[in-house]
Amino acid sequence: MLLIGSGNKFISDLEKAGALGIKVPPEGGSESHYRRRLRGAGYTVTTMSAKGLGDLSSFLTRPHGVRPPHLGKRTVGHTASVGDVYYFPPLIEQYGANLPKDSKGLVFWFYEGHVLSQEERSYLVKLSRQQKKVKFVVEVSRDRYVHWAPLQPISA
Repeated sequence: MLLIGSGNKFISDLEKAGALGIKVPPEGGSESHYRRRLRGAGYTVTTMSAKGLGDLSSFLTRPHGVRPPHLGKRTVGHTASVGDVYYFPPLIEQYGANLPKDSKGLVFWFYEGHVLSQEERSYLVKLSRQQKKVKFVVEVSRDRYVHWAPLQPISA
């Protein structure tokens, strides 16, 4: 079993920065130890792919429309030919409503985070500062060992 210590440094860095960029080995697996440490520290961890999220501000903080793939079928009638739009609540509101009372907060863990632009990364930093109970971990690249650093906003 991989020994990573208690994970206290990772948790304290996340609490201090609000958003971390993490480099993980390409074969995977070691990041699950850190997710388990976060859950043990009282956070609720939600893992999702950064690919296909679209506009982060819409998905995280506003109701957003999703149109399912039409799979070659067209609807007939008065609606759009590629299907209806279904509206979902903001992800922070949706997952935050189900937090246990003793939870420290909500952590969104984005894998495939290399597809996020610098602007989107800076938005995550800004959002974590606005909403103190929401933290972000973004897998930004691959490396031989696990490393992390705060996601930095764009300097103007």
